[in-house]
Amino acid sequence: MNQAVKKSIINCHTHIFTGKCVPPYIAKTFLPWPLYKLLNIDFLLRVKEFLKFDQGRWKAWYEKWQNLATKVNYQWKNIKVDLVRNGGYKFFKGAFNIWVLAHTFYILFGKQITEVLSHFETVYPYLNQFFHTLTDANVFFPDPSTLVKAFFILFTLFFIKIGRKLIFSIGRYILPYLRLIPDSQTWKFLLRYYHIVRFAGYKESGSIFSKLKNQYDQNTGFVVLPMDLQYMGAGNITAPGGKYDYQMNALAKLKKNPKNIIYPFVFIDPRRIEEDKTFLVTTGNPETGKVTLEPCFVKQYIEENEFNGFKIYPALGYYPFDENLLLLWKYAADQELPIMTHAIKGTVFYRGKKEKSWDYHPVFKESVGKNQPQKPLILPQSKNIDFSANFTNPLNYLCLLDEKLLRLVVKNCKNEIKEFFGYTDDVTELKHNLSHLKICMGHYGGEDEWVKYLERDRLPQVSNIFREERDGFNFFPKEEKSVGDKNHEYLSTLWKSMDWFSIITNLIYHYPNVYADISYIIYQPTIYPLLKQVLTKEKHFKRVLYGTDFFVVRNHKSEKQLLAEAMANLTEAEFDQIARENPREFINTKNFVVD
Repeated sequence: MNQAVKKSIINCHTHIFTGKCVPPYIAKTFLPWPLYKLLNIDFLLRVKEFLKFDQGRWKAWYEKWQNLATKVNYQWKNIKVDLVRNGGYKFFKGAFNIWVLAHTFYILFGKQITEVLSHFETVYPYLNQFFHTLTDANVFFPDPSTLVKAFFILFTLFFIKIGRKLIFSIGRYILPYLRLIPDSQTWKFLLRYYHIVRFAGYKESGSIFSKLKNQYDQNTGFVVLPMDLQYMGAGNITAPGGKYDYQMNALAKLKKNPKNIIYPFVFIDPRRIEEDKTFLVTTGNPETGKVTLEPCFVKQYIEENEFNGFKIYPALGYYPFDENLLLLWKYAADQELPIMTHAIKGTVFYRGKKEKSWDYHPVFKESVGKNQPQKPLILPQSKNIDFSANFTNPLNYLCLLDEKLLRLVVKNCKNEIKEFFGYTDDVTELKHNLSHLKICMGHYGGEDEWVKYLERDRLPQVSNIFREERDGFNFFPKEEKSVGDKNHEYLSTLWKSMDWFSIITNLIYHYPNVYADISYIIYQPTIYPLLKQVLTKEKHFKRVLYGTDFFVVRNHKSEKQLLAEAMANLTEAEFDQIARENPREFINTKNFVVD
């Protein structure tokens, strides 16, 4: 009996932009000045181009070196095979490493260690005598030359893994200058930075797309998300090939190629709307609630080139309910066009100075004392990576999806927006709303937020959000015609204490067009037990999407490895639902249906 042919896989979250699309000083806030200026994208691209040893003038020398390296490597492997079987070699290696480590730690931390041990009067004399005995026997060298010191330190750093880790761990607390060495968060960023430069070597996005496509079956489809990083405060993008219109034109060409199955989105930044009056032009009819795209950049790509949705990245410095976006969101909601948003605390965020208006949330309020009028929710974070997360917080999407909160947004907008949505006052329902907006929370909040959910067992809302008898929790526990003090106080509590996993999960419970994808976090095997629990709920089973975040996730794993692990960790029915069925529901619109 022949099995039914399955629908093809759709990867709902990929990137193929080149390094030219990245602003030069993206390392700002991670690397100190002047390093972020010196190690800019343009400089690293030139270095990469210069060091293409397998091409041009270096080619002959490169081939000779490769040939020699292959021979030496083969001989060393032969020697190593014999050595690892030799017990004497193992003993000598261990003793030598201990000897080197002892000298390295004495050179780096000798004074500090001696000072600490001197407080232990019963032990210190014996340790001191042992130390002098080793010195007299010429086993330990208390005052080696500079060259010998360099040997001990470098040998430890390059060949003794445990010693290297101990040096960095202890040194950060003892030696101030070692604090300049990048911490784990900075290394994480630098690895991404490296992969941006690595893929930047491709002059066209089509070359990057081929690397993605070749790791999947022939009929696989890809949602391709462009990036507009011009306004992130990391320098201007000047290369012609990095301009946003060039990037979009390249995607249009890829889409027209019948050999490719791609669903490109249009990146939207409200600051581009403000700066370029030809980027987005809309007309809204207050009576019918219909929004029309007039001739403009967005209309060209959505209606003429048939792009499939919109991409936003609030961490770059704006809220998803910015007034410049509202009419477009009404158009998208009515046309069932999907919006993909960034919903994780990542390494791409606004690099400029925090604006004064960002000290307070534009909508949410908090209590400042009993019987005192509530005031705007204060956002005290000062570091870029921290305050940018305020723009990304998934609770912000309630300000679009919930009519009462949207009322408070529209209240402070220009008259054109007020008139279109039909704003009267805080207690009167809007004539038109955005509760039917189709939106995907990219990265499902981030794996660290999944860990927070699993660790917390005292908050009643999230002690187990998947209990059989529950369907999430109420964002507005008190029924009111407007968002009153009690609900504002509750929302501010959620903002401060609720993990993003629970917020996104609850949005899916309450709003029929909210989705979440597992892109980027898919590299982490530990997500699968909780993911399988998520998929036991009917609503979530139909609204979780397969995605990887290519090529950003490449610093962890390749596409084929991510795909293999997903198929191994999920049942066939689970994988088929999130990778074949749900993506089609997400991408389908009134005017477009995926085969």
